[in-house]
Amino acid sequence: MPARKTTKKTSPKQRSSGRQAERMSSMLLEESITPANVTMNQTSTKRKRVYIAVAVAALVLLAAFALRGYLIAAMVNGQPISRLEVIGQLEKQGGKQVLQSLVTRDLILQEAKKRGMTLTQKDIDDDLKKIEESYKQQGQTLDQVLKLYGVTKQEVIDQRRPFILLDKMVGTDVTVTDKEVTDFIEKNNEAYGGTLKADQVKQDLIAEKIKQKEQDLIEKLQKDAKIDYFVSY
Repeated sequence: MPARKTTKKTSPKQRSSGRQAERMSSMLLEESITPANVTMNQTSTKRKRVYIAVAVAALVLLAAFALRGYLIAAMVNGQPISRLEVIGQLEKQGGKQVLQSLVTRDLILQEAKKRGMTLTQKDIDDDLKKIEESYKQQGQTLDQVLKLYGVTKQEVIDQRRPFILLDKMVGTDVTVTDKEVTDFIEKNNEAYGGTLKADQVKQDLIAEKIKQKEQDLIEKLQKDAKIDYFVSY
């Protein structure tokens, strides 16, 4: 005989408990989407946005305070003078000259690299020695001059680097004859109060010829280079 199926009967108490659970679930669902709860969620979101905005604004103010020296050059009775204004005035006064010197610097460095030419410590020391001797003749030391202008020795080396390379590229192989020295003294001795000495004149004429060779090389580099200017002074 086939087994008889049995149906589990639910007691009235169990049915009542199930209906109560359903009503509670429905009530919780309704409460979660009531206008009051939606408003509270929106208010909480707005508060979070306000807090974030305040935090961002505070960070911006702190950054502006920390970078004020990069943006503002001075304050005159609360009125700022921006660094851009200072830079603009400097460009008007000497922008063309400064830009041209930077172009010349890069041309020299590029040419030296092309030739595989580098500086040794001896090259740098010899150049500094010449500068020191020049100031000694004026009754000063290099350290005194650096302190006067607020410049470090390393900054001087960095500025002199391209010109030391230029000296190496043109070399010192120049000749000054005795006749050139004599002719110069005869033409200029009176203007110098009769103080010209042959040895000093010869050194000055050698330096002048080296300088002319350097100028010739710079002019050649400028002529052969492709230089695009995006500002006009």
